[in-house]
Amino acid sequence: MSDPVAVVPVRTVAPKQRLASVLSAADRGRLTVVLASHVVGCLLEAGLETLVLCLGELDIGHRIEVVRDEGPTINGALDRLIASLGRPVLVVAADLPYATARSVEEVLAEQGDVVVARTADGGTGALLMRRPVRTAFGPRSALAHAWLAHQERLRTRVVEVDGLDRDLDDRAALTSAIARAPALRGWSLDGGARPPSPLA
Repeated sequence: MSDPVAVVPVRTVAPKQRLASVLSAADRGRLTVVLASHVVGCLLEAGLETLVLCLGELDIGHRIEVVRDEGPTINGALDRLIASLGRPVLVVAADLPYATARSVEEVLAEQGDVVVARTADGGTGALLMRRPVRTAFGPRSALAHAWLAHQERLRTRVVEVDGLDRDLDDRAALTSAIARAPALRGWSLDGGARPPSPLA
């Protein structure tokens, strides 16, 4: 079976609303780009052909294809793109500050038709589909993805992979990532975010 194509879905219209109390709209937009660029860099380092699916406008900072879809939902846009590709797909969330190429490779090494790499809060950090299922990103999506795969009678694995298990959806996660994640080196909550340039 051929290597999967990686897809990173990114919403740039009113992103990261749960961080609105600590970051301005401009800083949330910059944070979205920096995190997505980090995730894309990990996928490229792992040797995967990578696409960015964007709901909105985006300059990701990598020489890769950006597929634009005006939505209205990430899941609908993902399902349309996956159907058009006609090959195995690895969907990776765009807000994983601890992701590494090695964590991507760990998911690829797992057996099964569908592999769900869950986040600590029950979301989906990565979804490997050697056979397609409908996507259901959102709260408790790891369980939803596993259920959808079981409904299709597909061999399904739910795993926890270091680096793909912590996304960035609230102030506590942002504060921790600023202190620990190289992807956010240079950021601060004091006086606003000071983002590094996206990876070239």
